[in-house]
Amino acid sequence: MRKTKTHNVLRRLLAFVLIVSLLPLGYAGNVMAATTGTRNVSIQVTYGQTDARNVYGMINSMRRNSSDAWYWDANNYTKTYCNNLQPLTYDYALEQVAMKRAAEIALSYSHTRPNGTNYYTAYSENGVYAGVYAENIGVNYSSASALHNAMREDNANYSGQEQRRNMLNSQFTAVGIGHVYYNGYHYWVEEFANTVTRTSYTTPNNQTTTVNNIQIAESNITSDQIVVPSSIGNYIQMSAGQTIDLSGCYENIKVSNHWPSNANCPIVQGLNMYVSNTAVAYISGTKLIANTAGSTTLTLNRPDGRIPLQIPVQVTGTNNSNNTYSYYIPNASVGTIVDQTYTGYDIRPSVSVWLNGGYLYEGRDYTLTYSNNRNIGTASVTINGIGNYYGSRTVYFRIVNHGNGNTTVSSNNLANAVISKIAAQRYTGSSVKPEVTVTLNNIVLKEGSDYYLNYSDNGAPGKAAVMVVGTGNYTGSAKTSFIIKPEKPVITRLRAHGSKVRITWLPGTSVTGYEIYRSKGAYDYGYKKIAATKDGEMQSYTRAKLTKGTYYYKIRSYVTVDGTKYYSPYSSVKSVKIRR
Repeated sequence: MRKTKTHNVLRRLLAFVLIVSLLPLGYAGNVMAATTGTRNVSIQVTYGQTDARNVYGMINSMRRNSSDAWYWDANNYTKTYCNNLQPLTYDYALEQVAMKRAAEIALSYSHTRPNGTNYYTAYSENGVYAGVYAENIGVNYSSASALHNAMREDNANYSGQEQRRNMLNSQFTAVGIGHVYYNGYHYWVEEFANTVTRTSYTTPNNQTTTVNNIQIAESNITSDQIVVPSSIGNYIQMSAGQTIDLSGCYENIKVSNHWPSNANCPIVQGLNMYVSNTAVAYISGTKLIANTAGSTTLTLNRPDGRIPLQIPVQVTGTNNSNNTYSYYIPNASVGTIVDQTYTGYDIRPSVSVWLNGGYLYEGRDYTLTYSNNRNIGTASVTINGIGNYYGSRTVYFRIVNHGNGNTTVSSNNLANAVISKIAAQRYTGSSVKPEVTVTLNNIVLKEGSDYYLNYSDNGAPGKAAVMVVGTGNYTGSAKTSFIIKPEKPVITRLRAHGSKVRITWLPGTSVTGYEIYRSKGAYDYGYKKIAATKDGEMQSYTRAKLTKGTYYYKIRSYVTVDGTKYYSPYSSVKSVKIRR
């Protein structure tokens, strides 16, 4: 009894860039996973079974069409025609296998299951018992027709037509197809068998759902981390009575054979959460609640207790005996005081103060003490906590001469700031946010307390910008730009046919064009540019009339900004032989 399977992998990027926005990565505890044992994980996917079932009709149409039902023989010179093929029956039990496998390949893109067993072990788990079976898998095809056109492999030779031969195999009588959308990518699975298990119709599943109990070998998990939003970060400072929502914390893993490689795989198991000193703060559900002044540690870890992430927590303010709280005025936000005009008298501008999401009131929550507030120069006002507030904070303002032309841009306006030059960045598949250094009056300012950053056009190669916006004691804004270079291209196929060579690559994101380089007989030298394109959507190039020998190819992409080309790294080198 013969069992067949295919290991040919279909990979193609979407024609447009699709970014799933998760909470920004603020702080993560990251450890390498153990190399023994397995664990069950859950992921959230969106099934696309209506699209999946559309592929079924395309396969049967191909089997019935005599001009389509063929494949190359091993010699690549003659074709085998598959006459009188019977249509496949859509098997809803096989569909369950395919849906399970689609979720599995979203983690580990392989015919080997994430737990290390062969793909066909999923058959018996779903009540399917077949003597002959096969599996086709594909990734990043956004529609049924795009997937099927690739699976047909019309332009491939014998070794590249494994999916085609599976679809045209006369031994198969049943097929089931699965399709999931996970973390920005489409994953497809076609399962074939020589027996029909279940034909009763079921409504196609097009829902977003959590797929539980995907078993994965710990040795396939290359990294594991707990991720918290950037709004929480690696240090938490709270006021007594304040609540922080921890529901945005989650676990990320990286898995061997994941596509795209080295990308994070968010999983949806709940995290264990606890604090070391519950007198200072405590957990209620997914909320961290500050109780009284002091220090404690928040620990987050995965359900089995592994990879603990510890975050220091500092609580200011006191829980008073009558269950009221005292809050620390230096933690308050204070509105910017605009330049004041000299009058010859004491100047006492109003001050806006807010803390824990609410405005405070002068006389009830704080008093004001002014200093050096009569003459031209720098004056100050000190905010002194009273009532339920304690501590003090001092802010500054300027007194300027009326009509001296010096009131439009004050000394704390970031329009006068110097922003460090940003070196060209490399596109990584997500928004690029390089750090900047902002200097004003020979003082290096601090992000968060003195300014915040707004990035734009930073999600793809090209020219991006960052706006530095003043906050706290600083006003105004300044803008600078930087270049994002393309990512390293990937050659997916290099084929020779006669004296022709065809090179195919994955299309880059928002690139202007490509340059193709070739060397004859030498891997590491002698490369010459043989072609340059201005078509960023181009995915292949063919060169004819080549003589016998071994040819080495590499490519690079580029993006043009203001007339200048900015290049990606070269791809890995691929070789091909011309035999005549």
